[in-house]
Amino acid sequence: MKMAVISDVHSNLVALQEVIKDIEKHKVDQIHCLGDTLGYGPHPLECLNLVIKICEKVLKGNHEDVVCCPYKEDELNPLACKGVQFSRSKLTRDIMCDISRFPIIAEFPEIGFVMCHGSFHKDPMWEYIDSPSKAKKELKHTPQKICLIGHTHSPFVFGSENGLYEYLPDNLELNPNEKYIINVGSVGQPRDGDCRSSYGIFDINDGKVSFSLRRVFYDIGKVEQEVRESGLPLEISERLYSGR
Repeated sequence: MKMAVISDVHSNLVALQEVIKDIEKHKVDQIHCLGDTLGYGPHPLECLNLVIKICEKVLKGNHEDVVCCPYKEDELNPLACKGVQFSRSKLTRDIMCDISRFPIIAEFPEIGFVMCHGSFHKDPMWEYIDSPSKAKKELKHTPQKICLIGHTHSPFVFGSENGLYEYLPDNLELNPNEKYIINVGSVGQPRDGDCRSSYGIFDINDGKVSFSLRRVFYDIGKVEQEVRESGLPLEISERLYSGR
């Protein structure tokens, strides 16, 4: 079985469309989304509809949480807050009710996978797992051997035995005796210094699992024009060029 996992689309329709084209080349059996489909960019409704159409599981991220709960806006920085407010303005009440019911965690015990947006530790739910020490601590709370997250917009692989993988080959075969946290990065707002969209493909076959981190170019200039036309702050698109 082949499984694609995307995260942090953030209303960037141009990036999402290019990632879908790349996924189609690999003939995957399933696609899952780890949340934050909304926020920041100019096409929240289009991205949400497309993600719901192609994904078997769509999780709730912190941006969906705040879209549905305006009183939580102080949890976001000012730029993120403007993006959430823009997303909310494009959604109907019924759609927001549907979003509020998105699950926080998706677990697949038959293949040893579990997915969430931020962290498996319930307090705080939206903690950023952005260092080896935090990843090591988080492994204590992960209920399956292979645990997938997004949220930081920076991809990584951290294993219980080998720690942080400094180098990721095109196809990393995971050790069946090791427990992992894997961040698949961001489709719409990469922040690891690489402007390309990021997502993951997992190949699961006879108990063996391999992981491929995919990077995909998209037309950032087109996104910049769409941001300009939407009235959103230009910083939302300007940061895309540097992947920061």
